[in-house]
Amino acid sequence: MRGGKQTRRRGDNASSPRLRVVSPSPLPPFPRRHFGLGMTLILATWDFGQLLGMPAAGAVTHYSAASGLPPYPVLFCSMAGLLAVTTVGYAAVSRHLDRRPAGA
Repeated sequence: MRGGKQTRRRGDNASSPRLRVVSPSPLPPFPRRHFGLGMTLILATWDFGQLLGMPAAGAVTHYSAASGLPPYPVLFCSMAGLLAVTTVGYAAVSRHLDRRPAGA
């Protein structure tokens, strides 16, 4: 700090030109003019996942206990399997996106 002023590098504040998402996605970040749209999509996706995920987790726990299985290990294995399927699907789509021609 010199002279009592803080020096900032480009991208250190909220007025950064692009929305950075912590993801190893091959997709480019949202441009600044679509920042609000990008945040809306990210938060809507999160809310949709909570809307479907919490009741699904409760149903897995309830029905596994009713069928005599240990509820939380079954829930853990179910979620691990779902994440594995999602990871394989994302990897397949990402490989497809990487192979597209530059003009497409």
